[in-house]
Amino acid sequence: MALPGSRDWGGRRGRKGQRISTVRATTSTTTASCPDCGRLSGRVHDRYQRRLRDLPLAGQGFVIRLMVRRFICGSADCPRRTFAEPFSRLAVPHSRFTTRLNRALERVGLALAGRAGARLAAQLGFGAGRMTLLRRVMALPDPRFSTPRVLGVDGPCRP
Repeated sequence: MALPGSRDWGGRRGRKGQRISTVRATTSTTTASCPDCGRLSGRVHDRYQRRLRDLPLAGQGFVIRLMVRRFICGSADCPRRTFAEPFSRLAVPHSRFTTRLNRALERVGLALAGRAGARLAAQLGFGAGRMTLLRRVMALPDPRFSTPRVLGVDGPCRP
């Protein structure tokens, strides 16, 4: 997955001595649209950095340090004064994991959950704990079941 405007590439050691690769990324767009009114804005109010964990890269942990801009909405009748530029394909708002890593953790959690899932996640290089996996599974929507068209009965009921 290519990140537009990625600048620096670095590395460090994480917990338990695992090597972690880091990339710093910004967007190349100059405007963003307000999520409430839809008006485009180019006035930057502030910047902040998000730290997103992604799937391992070549057996190493991978972190994206994403520079996010907050824009000022220029519409007078919009209830929102400032808003952050969206990265909906990369991560959901307020998340610390990319959507790719989150989906992989959901699959591991559904397959094994708990301690066994945490051991598999550690072997795969995700480094997620058992409660992280269980929270991912609990956040999933319940499966939809259809109404059966045919219902079979085993035998007569005798008192």
